[in-house]
Amino acid sequence: MAECYLCGAYIPRGQGYRREVQTGNSSRIYVGRFRGGSFGMSYGLRTVCATCARIQDESSSGNWLFGIAMLLGWLVCAAIGLKIMGASDGAGSALFGFFMLFGGPVFIVGGIIQHEKRKAIVEKVLRENDELNGQQFDLEESNSTVSTNIQPGETIESWVKRCAVIAIEGKSLRETQQLSLEWAKELPPKVNESMPEWLDRLNAENERQLEQLNDNSPKSLPYNSSKSVKDWVSESVDCLYTPTNPGDGEALDNMKAAANKAAKILPPKEGESWESWQPLAFEMFDKKIVKPYSLDSVKTPNETIEDWIGRVGYNLASGDTDSIIPTLIQLAHRIPPNKGETAADWANRAAPHLENQESNK
Repeated sequence: MAECYLCGAYIPRGQGYRREVQTGNSSRIYVGRFRGGSFGMSYGLRTVCATCARIQDESSSGNWLFGIAMLLGWLVCAAIGLKIMGASDGAGSALFGFFMLFGGPVFIVGGIIQHEKRKAIVEKVLRENDELNGQQFDLEESNSTVSTNIQPGETIESWVKRCAVIAIEGKSLRETQQLSLEWAKELPPKVNESMPEWLDRLNAENERQLEQLNDNSPKSLPYNSSKSVKDWVSESVDCLYTPTNPGDGEALDNMKAAANKAAKILPPKEGESWESWQPLAFEMFDKKIVKPYSLDSVKTPNETIEDWIGRVGYNLASGDTDSIIPTLIQLAHRIPPNKGETAADWANRAAPHLENQESNK
């Protein structure tokens, strides 16, 4: 069962929503001839529950109007700021003019408004969910003694309308009944079959169809030593993955390149399929090739400063790495990494010392 990416709630199959959410952030420092830093946030489509999807949708509604209001507010503040700066005769007035010129009040007030808006939306959605759950509980209690068996001669439409009185999460009662009617037409209830019994049979049929679909899915050819590993990797990827979106072709080419490197670490065995070889091979590739050079790696006890910087230095700096690595080695000798300290944490700790060193030159 899937989980909501934002709140972790369990999502029944087929009832999730795809929304663009923040998936992480990144920071980086640059040392050497040009020093600086950068910070960014990444977004991606993830599966969320009905509650989080509704909060996302309502929070984003009207954003274009809010953007126009922010722009107009900034223009007014900028005009006031320019007027103050033109007439100022002191540092305090000039500073306040700069504050107005860059729209300080607008961004402060806008941030507060957005925060309060989202807070009100969250409270409203949660309150309405609580009320809906209470109504559904009352309906369940009031109908617990009512027979849900389909009667001889009763139409599927009337049976669904009479028995489907509990709304599916994220759906209205009308939408729930419409879905139930479509499902009941595909898998008609038996005479005297109750709604719970029919739902159990419906779930069992869905599971059977899913297993059949998996059995009929494309299977890669087993590895044969008569052909090269590169050809086997290419054929397996082309067989199992079909490009459907712009950029998928490049992603599959990158997968083939990574698989060829992974095959040098864990060669496929005779007769082994891609499905059984790929997970372990890519895991070993990640441990031996990717992670040792990442900023999350730490210096091992038997590793020299030179070897450690040579391993992580490319990700610590940008530009001419060959000219920067000697500077990093000197810095690491002056400020050694602590036990268990990652390369990223060491760089953040050592960067001020490097700036002081270069300013004293």
